[in-house]
Amino acid sequence: MPRRNPKVEDIVFVDGKGFIRHVVTAVNPGKRTADVRTVAEPLLLTRDVPWSALQRLDESQNAVSIVREATENK
Repeated sequence: MPRRNPKVEDIVFVDGKGFIRHVVTAVNPGKRTADVRTVAEPLLLTRDVPWSALQRLDESQNAVSIVREATENK
């Protein structure tokens, strides 16, 4: 996550997990890791993801991701 540390409720992609959106549920600054949960079903929790593996979505990327997900599921 370039330029800033992750925060709880950030929407992110996790390297190696494809284009599945996750939400940050906990942050551990000492270990520089975060716990993340998938946004869509099935809800899966992944613990201790290194910050370097997280890619934060800005508002426009989040909107595009939601539209793509909605149209692919029809």
